[in-house]
Amino acid sequence: MSEQNQSMKKEENKEVVSGKSLLVGTLVGSVLGATTALLVAPKSGKELRADIQKQSSQAIEKTSQVKETVVEKSQELASTAKQRTARIQEYVSVQSNQVIDKVKGLRKPTLEEAEAQLDDQEVQETEEVVEEAQQDESLLESAASLEEEPLVEEEKKEEN
Repeated sequence: MSEQNQSMKKEENKEVVSGKSLLVGTLVGSVLGATTALLVAPKSGKELRADIQKQSSQAIEKTSQVKETVVEKSQELASTAKQRTARIQEYVSVQSNQVIDKVKGLRKPTLEEAEAQLDDQEVQETEEVVEEAQQDESLLESAASLEEEPLVEEEKKEEN
């Protein structure tokens, strides 16, 4: 994602720089061309002033055209930047919400939740102990009945 952002920024910077370069180049070229034409051409004062006025008005027209072009390009770049910013903001918001959800899933239980969980464990352990005691009791009863049977048989044998 960062590589794409860097390449987009470079592209936007090139467009802005090329617009500025175009404006500066046009202005400098117009002034140099007009000055050279006026100084090289042998003309009278009236003709020279008329040519200067004509060249300056042409330079002003070209400058205003370049200005309009630069303003249009700037507005396009601003619109594109706003759209990209909105997309990035939406992406970051979605990612943040996902991280928050994951963190909530990993959070430590509250005191009440921990107590409830311990209570459940204690109940389960108590039930297990009771079951074991009942099993032990039934085993003891079985063992006692087995011990009594030989005694009863021995008593019967003695009586006979």
